[in-house]
Amino acid sequence: MFAWFWGGKKIQIDRNALLGEGGFGTVFKGEFGGRKVAVKRVELHKVDKREEDAMLKLKHPNIVQLFHCEKDNDFMYYALELCVASLDQLFLESADSKKYKGPMPQNIEICRQLAVGLEYIHSKKLIHRDIKPANVLICVSSTGQGDNITIKWSDFGLAKSVNEKGLHSWTGARGTRTWYAPEVLEKLINGERAEQEKFWGTVQSDVFVLGLVFGYLFLKGEHLYGSRESEIHKNIIKNNAVNIQKINGELRKYYEDDLLRKMLEDDPQKRITSKEVVKQLKLNNKLTVKEEELRQLCASDSSSGLIEKIKDLIQLGIDINAKDNDGRNALHHLCEKNSNSNLIDAIQILIQLGIDVNAKCNVGLNALHHLCANNSNSNLIDEIRLLIQLGIDVNAKTKYGQNALHFLCWNNSNSNLIDVIRL
Repeated sequence: MFAWFWGGKKIQIDRNALLGEGGFGTVFKGEFGGRKVAVKRVELHKVDKREEDAMLKLKHPNIVQLFHCEKDNDFMYYALELCVASLDQLFLESADSKKYKGPMPQNIEICRQLAVGLEYIHSKKLIHRDIKPANVLICVSSTGQGDNITIKWSDFGLAKSVNEKGLHSWTGARGTRTWYAPEVLEKLINGERAEQEKFWGTVQSDVFVLGLVFGYLFLKGEHLYGSRESEIHKNIIKNNAVNIQKINGELRKYYEDDLLRKMLEDDPQKRITSKEVVKQLKLNNKLTVKEEELRQLCASDSSSGLIEKIKDLIQLGIDINAKDNDGRNALHHLCEKNSNSNLIDAIQILIQLGIDVNAKCNVGLNALHHLCANNSNSNLIDEIRLLIQLGIDVNAKTKYGQNALHFLCWNNSNSNLIDVIRL
């Protein structure tokens, strides 16, 4: 049931649809201007004009949009872009009802979007100051080409303007306890007050914590500096990222000069900037080689480790839909040439990881055409059934008018051919 509040355009709020609450307010589902929104409700005496000013100043696809704000006698209401989950929900236990199980980009793409968003924040002379997985939101919108997933920064209750040198003054560090840069953490541990030293940090503080979020993502929910708060604090001060070696060494190698360590530099003056993070996250030519390696792996690897090898290559951030000179992607090669006993699982994992099941090569063949033309293994009927279940166009034709049935009858000598034709 919706309750109405004062204001020019009327934000509607559903009291029964609580999305979250914290020190800065309570968030409900609601509606504004005919669209579903997240409504943040803050008691008037707790309203921080900083957040409103910051959000109105920021217009970027990787930042949660503020549509409107209004108030009544007791509260301020903010109508915000509605997202489906936060990053920390991705790593909850499977049985947890709050766990996010929906579609996600590859980890490298998540990192790129976060870096681009943070660079934009810094370009507007702002510091986020409360970077943590719970403030990274997942937004899913449906398009004609499938789901479009965008990663967005949220919760600017701690946002602070900076001066010309990128410095900011605080009345106290208020970020989450395990998501601090060392220059901030040291002052908190020492009990220093902001009045004792005018400036406590720079935009580089955000970059360090962005590095922590990157690590959290690649470690599937683990913190780079330990598991307990006291251990994390101790290791951040000592510059000892105890869990960094758990991250795929290949992943670190394929980005210029170990990007993560540059972000986690102890000295903020030597730490990389958000602009440089964006630049270095751009895929380099080494990954093109890995894309070809994936196609060759799918074409010829018959080992029991095929699935894990595919996952390892995808984790590097390669384009799973990259094609060779003939327009064939990894799924085409897999269906054309591979007789691996795990072929069904391999097809499934490629599609789960984002490959386009209906992609065609230069002459118009899709994965089903390749499978019917070349594969005679005993599981052919199950493999075809899987492709159909996963949405492949069973009636698709090549440039020469051939469909999958033509290829099946022309080239295939499978013992189950009658059953396959019937399917």
